[in-house]
Amino acid sequence: MKLAEALMERSDLKARIAQLSSRLNRNSRVYEGDEPHEDPKKMLKDLNVMIARYEELVSMINTANATTVTSTGETLARLIARRDSLMMKEKAIKDLIDSATEQDYDYSNDKPKHVPTVDVRSLRREADALAKTIRETDAVIQSTNWSTELE
Repeated sequence: MKLAEALMERSDLKARIAQLSSRLNRNSRVYEGDEPHEDPKKMLKDLNVMIARYEELVSMINTANATTVTSTGETLARLIARRDSLMMKEKAIKDLIDSATEQDYDYSNDKPKHVPTVDVRSLRREADALAKTIRETDAVIQSTNWSTELE
């Protein structure tokens, strides 16, 4: 199984576990004398099987991320951490740009006008450069995910 396939299965399992848990909760109580729509014991058994598979996948994925070296010479784990950090930085800069360029809707002339305290043009260039680096980093991650065989 390729790492990318394991990641997709993990995502699917996570959603199925949440859905099953919700169904289980809805069937956990009934009026006295009534029967639940679904068998909670069977659902618990299914939930345990899914969670065990989820644990197995996460373990395999984490091992692969820690040991697989990408075309950049770095492990997948390191590249994922860098991408996530770059995404945080990009979001913070975009939020700063939005805050600095927020429009004043009070058109009266008797109040002072808000002006940016940061160089918005420079920040936009930085955000664009970060977005490009994020795309390039993600491309390496995705390529590696599809070429890495799990053990």
